[in-house]
Amino acid sequence: MLKEALSLHQKGKLGEAATLYREILAQNPNNADALHLLGVIEFQRKNSSAAMELITRAIKIEPNNAAFFSNLGLALRDLKRFDDALASYDRALAIKPDYAEALSNRGNALRNLKRFDDALTSYDRALALQPDYVEALNNRGIALEDLKRFDDALASYDRALAIKPDYAEALINRGVALRELKRFDDALASYDHALAIKPDSAEALNNRGMLKLLGGFYREGWADYEWRWKKEDFSSKPPKINAREWQGEEIEGRSILVFSEQGLGDTIQFVRYLPLLVQRGASVSFFAPAHLIRVLRPLSPRIEFISSMEDQKFFDFQCALMSLPLWFRTDSESIPNQVSYLQAEEGLAARWKQILGETGFKIGIAWQGNPQGKVDRGRSLAPSELVPLSRPPGVRLISLQKHHGLEQLANMPAGTKVETLADGFDNGPDAFIDTAAVMSNLDLIITSDTSIAHLAGALGRPTWVALKHVPDWRWLLDRDDSPWYPTMRLFRQETAGDWKSVFLRMEQEIRTLLSSRDAAPVLGGSINVSPNPKVQISSPVTPEPSAQ
Repeated sequence: MLKEALSLHQKGKLGEAATLYREILAQNPNNADALHLLGVIEFQRKNSSAAMELITRAIKIEPNNAAFFSNLGLALRDLKRFDDALASYDRALAIKPDYAEALSNRGNALRNLKRFDDALTSYDRALALQPDYVEALNNRGIALEDLKRFDDALASYDRALAIKPDYAEALINRGVALRELKRFDDALASYDHALAIKPDSAEALNNRGMLKLLGGFYREGWADYEWRWKKEDFSSKPPKINAREWQGEEIEGRSILVFSEQGLGDTIQFVRYLPLLVQRGASVSFFAPAHLIRVLRPLSPRIEFISSMEDQKFFDFQCALMSLPLWFRTDSESIPNQVSYLQAEEGLAARWKQILGETGFKIGIAWQGNPQGKVDRGRSLAPSELVPLSRPPGVRLISLQKHHGLEQLANMPAGTKVETLADGFDNGPDAFIDTAAVMSNLDLIITSDTSIAHLAGALGRPTWVALKHVPDWRWLLDRDDSPWYPTMRLFRQETAGDWKSVFLRMEQEIRTLLSSRDAAPVLGGSINVSPNPKVQISSPVTPEPSAQ
C-alpha cells in the first residue's frame, strides 16, 4: 500500500495519496515512512505546523533518517524558525554528508538568517556534489545578489539556464540581477521569456510592472503591478470586504472602502488619491493602521478613517490603495502632486518651534528604514555617511529617526554633533505626529529612501533624498526631481554603493545655499532649497537603454 500511495504522491494526486497514508497509519501508527510522507503532503498544502508535527513523530521512530530531518527543515523554515531549520539540516548532513538537497536547503535557511557568505558556501558544497543541480545554482544566484555581486549572480543563473532553458524561476531572478546592473532591456526580455514559459507567474508580472514603472511607462506598469496580490510572499493581505472591486467606473453617490497596503511610506504617498474619489462624489472610507490615522486626517474632512473591520458596514466598492493609480489612469503628466496634502498640527508645530529654537540652519536627517526584508537592501546607510552635512558653518543636524538606527549614532566620528529629540518625541499611539510638527520647523530634511521622505514630501517641506544606484521604481531614473513631490530633490549614487559622492554634493549645495542666504535677506528667514512647487511634470523618463 505504501508503494501505491507513493506513486500517487509523485503524480501529484495528494488527496488520494494522503488517504492511503492515513489507512496505513490506522493499521500501524508507528509507520515512520507514512508519517513522514503525510507530513510532506501537509507541507505541500501549506500547512507547515501539521507537517512539522507529523515529521517529528516519524523522527522519534526512526531518528537516523536524513530525509526526515531535511524535510523537517523545510517546514521549520516556512514557519520562520530559521535557527531550528538550520539545526535540522545540520542533523541531516551529520547522517548523510553528501546530501546535496539538504546543503542547498541549508543555504536557504542561512540566507534567512542573513548569513549570506555561509549560504554561498553551502550552495557551492551542494554543487560540488551535483554540478547540474539547477535549484542550487538558482539559490546561489540569490545569495550572490544578497552580497551585491550581481555579475556573479547573473553567471549563476545562466549556468542553471544552460542546463534547464525553461527554468522560469531562474529567468525571473536573472531579470532582477540585470535590473541591478542597469541592463533594463535585458531584464525586460528575461521577464518576458519567463512569462512565455509560465504566463501566470505573478512574480514575473509584478517584477516587469515595477521595471516599467521605474522607466516611467506608467499605464503598462500599473497593470502588471496588480499581480502583486498573487505573489506568495507579498507583504500585505486584503481584508475581507463584501463589495466588488472598483475599476474606475462612475462612483458619484456610491460608497467605497479603500484599504492601505505595504509600508508606511506607501500609504503616505498614495493617500493623495482619496480626495480625488471625494471629488468624484463618492462616500470614501479608508481602512488604515490606527497609528497612522491622526497624521492622515488633514487629507479631507469628508473621508472616514477606520482601523477595524469588526462592525463592517455595506460598501458599494472596495479598492487597494496602490491600485488607485491604475484606475485613475495615471501617467507621468497626470500624477496628483498638490503641495501639500498633509499638514502638521498647529499646536504641536508651535511647541516644537519653541523646543528647537531659532538658531542655525536646521537639517532633519534620517538614514535607516525598516531593516526587515529585501526592500531595505542598499537603500539605508550608516549615519557616518552624513558627516559632510555637518561641516558647513551654522548647520544643525537633528535626528528624525525613531525606531531603527538610533543606536548607530554611537559610531559617529568624534566631534560630529547630531541632536536627538526629547523622550516624548512620537512616543504616543500616533505615528509621525511629532515628526510632522518638527519638520514644519526645519529648513531642510535630508533622508535616505524611507517613510520620512514621503512624509516630508506630503507636507511640502524642502526635502533631499539620497538614492541608491538603481532605486525603487517610484523615483524613476536619471532625474533630480520627483513628479510625485514637487518640493523634493533627488541625489543619486553615481556607482553602486557610493554614498560618499552623494553627500559631498549635498555639502556643496548646502554651502551654496548658506552663502546666498548670507548675501541677501530672505523673507521668513528661510531659503529656497528645492524645486519650484509649481514645476511642470515632464514626459516619461526613458531608461537608457529603454525598458520598453
